[in-house]
Amino acid sequence: MKYLAPAFLWALVILWLCAIPGQDIPNWKLLSFDKAGHAFIFFTLTILLFWGFFKQKPDSFFQRYFLPASILIAVIYGGATELMQQFWFENRKADILDFFANSIGAFAALAVYFFLLKKKLFRH
Repeated sequence: MKYLAPAFLWALVILWLCAIPGQDIPNWKLLSFDKAGHAFIFFTLTILLFWGFFKQKPDSFFQRYFLPASILIAVIYGGATELMQQFWFENRKADILDFFANSIGAFAALAVYFFLLKKKLFRH
């Protein structure tokens, strides 16, 4: 479980960011980094989940299926945060494009894993 601590902490950061009241979010007129920001935070979460699950006890469920488990958790959490914004957080609303950006970030992490990380960091 200790290897999942960074992913859990990052998930809490995401929750905190999603809970910021709408009126307190800065609005950049020149460039909007909103969707890129969503993709980045869920890309990071997914990489942290990859690492945490990969480092679990050998032949455990999550170690064996660390890629699909990480993607599934990140996508579900991305959807859950959007629903929390709609129903629980002040002056926030769900946005399907934010959910897509969250999911793109998770799947981008999968691409980075296959093209850059697989042979270097995730060795048995």
